[in-house]
Amino acid sequence: MKNKHRPDGVDGVVKAEFKVRLSKMPELSHWPDRNKPFSYENSEICKWLVQQPEALAFLCDRARGTRMIVYDAESQMWHGIGSNVREDGQPKVES
Repeated sequence: MKNKHRPDGVDGVVKAEFKVRLSKMPELSHWPDRNKPFSYENSEICKWLVQQPEALAFLCDRARGTRMIVYDAESQMWHGIGSNVREDGQPKVES
């Protein structure tokens, strides 16, 4: 699927930059307090990842590419596909 929001080649550059950034991640714990139940909110790895601009770009690209979020040209807004929206982004029609 061609990305209309970035010039050709930019996605590959972002992915390459993200790989470089990941290769330089410091030593971090995914479950810092094992006396408590695991949660992504407490993961040092997850906290570090969401601070990386390339990670945010990668996540957004994946959400768009898998059509979990879609663009509404009329409202010029993005939204999740949800239960009342078809996968093509159009509203479901009640029968």
